Amino acid sequence: MMKHLLSLAIVAAVSAAAYVIATKSDSESKDEPKEEAQLTNPVTVVSEKEFLDAGIRLRLPEDAANAFWMTVRGTPLLYSLNFFLGETEYNLRIRRSASLQNLSGMYFPWTAEETVSDGDTRAVIQTSSDEAGIALWYRDGCSISLSMKGAVSFEALDGMFRFFNSSMELHLT
Repeated sequence: MMKHLLSLAIVAAVSAAAYVIATKSDSESKDEPKEEAQLTNPVTVVSEKEFLDAGIRLRLPEDAANAFWMTVRGTPLLYSLNFFLGETEYNLRIRRSASLQNLSGMYFPWTAEETVSDGDTRAVIQTSSDEAGIALWYRDGCSISLSMKGAVSFEALDGMFRFFNSSMELHLT
C-alpha cells in the first residue's frame, strides 16, 4: 500500500511539473517574440598581414611554433600574437595608449620584479615562482605586454623583451 501511494505521488508531481512547463511555453509564445541576447566573440583570428596593415611589423623567434595572430575588439583595438617555443607559451599584446597598461590578462601574486633597459626602452619584468611571467613596456605610443607560461625564467623574459623591442616597428594609428 505504501509503495502504491508513493508511486501515485511521484506520478502526480511529474504531471504537475509537465503542466507548469507546458503552460509557461504557451504563454510565452502568445507574447511578442523576445529577442535573445546575442553574445559575439570579441576575439578575431587574423593574419600577419592585418598587423602589417595596422602599422605593426614584427618577426617571430626562429624556433617559434603554432603562431596565431588575433585582434580583440575594444577601443582601441588590441593586437595579440600567441606562439610556442618548445613547451613554453608566449603571448604578445599591443595596444595604442597614452601610458603603460598591463594588457597581459595575468594576475598572479608576483614574487619577483625587476626593471631592465634595451636602448631607450625600459621594461618591468615580473615572475611568479616559475609559473608565469610578464614583461611590460611602453614604446611609440603603445603599451606592450609579453606573457609567458611554462618554463618561466627572468632570463627568458628579458631575452624575449630585447628580441621584440629591437625587431619591432610600430606605426599604429
